[in-house]
Amino acid sequence: MDTLHRWFDHWLHGVRNGIMNEPRADVEIGPVQWVKQRDWPAPFAIKASLRPSADGSLGLRPAARNSTASFTDLAMSETDMVADVGTAHPGRVAFTTGALRLDLRLSGTPTADLRVKLDKPTSNLTALLVDFGDTTRVDWRRGQGITTLTEEDCHGESTAADDACYRKVVTNLANRPLEIVARGWIDVQNRQSLSQATPLPVGTYGTVRWLTLPQDYTFKKGHRIGLVIAGTDSTYTDEAGTGANVTVDLARSSVSVPFVLGTPLADVPQDTAKFRGPERVELPQPEPEFQFF
Repeated sequence: MDTLHRWFDHWLHGVRNGIMNEPRADVEIGPVQWVKQRDWPAPFAIKASLRPSADGSLGLRPAARNSTASFTDLAMSETDMVADVGTAHPGRVAFTTGALRLDLRLSGTPTADLRVKLDKPTSNLTALLVDFGDTTRVDWRRGQGITTLTEEDCHGESTAADDACYRKVVTNLANRPLEIVARGWIDVQNRQSLSQATPLPVGTYGTVRWLTLPQDYTFKKGHRIGLVIAGTDSTYTDEAGTGANVTVDLARSSVSVPFVLGTPLADVPQDTAKFRGPERVELPQPEPEFQFF
């Protein structure tokens, strides 16, 4: 509200308060942990391709040639998709990294890039990026993560038509073993166009690439990053699964994740007074021997 009032003061009353010279984004990178940033996503994030392997691992190296994984397009809830990822399930395949050697902050939009073949003309596909590890998390299951209090904050004077007071909120926290960090869906027949169907020839491999929902999230040291690939997500759709058997060419499949590496969690200090506008900061790609886990 303080920021909003300063913005109105600047644009409606011409007050020179410096609001337009400040960083454009306030980002919550963890439960009740905020940083200021010149832009979003983090301009200095670099993309890492995480690659699934037949042994259930997720790493930086491609899987062995001709290695595959298969599942059936069934209607499954996300809870079932991420449960017991070390155990085989007919409706999904799951891959996890080892324990992370350092905190890794995701900032941006992960992209799923799969090479698949089907035994039917189409299949729904779901990609979930998951954080595995016990920790205190925002409890989205209660009140969308917050509880509204009776106590109020007031900003200026109220009128009969406009109450200047707002109820305070607190973040709901809970210790939980995992969190779905990013999620995305696609119908294979719409891999080239959302408006025009192009069925994939049965028994023929094709590339399917789609964006997950954008996110800013910090995977903690010691946690594991998981990639779950499944069919129809019944948490967000009432569709039935197509029943197609999906074969994934692991050697030519990956998920691209924008990570902030070797930099502070914020690219501008909290008390920044001047801001010159968005800048692109080019960072070198990690050396081949560099390991997150």
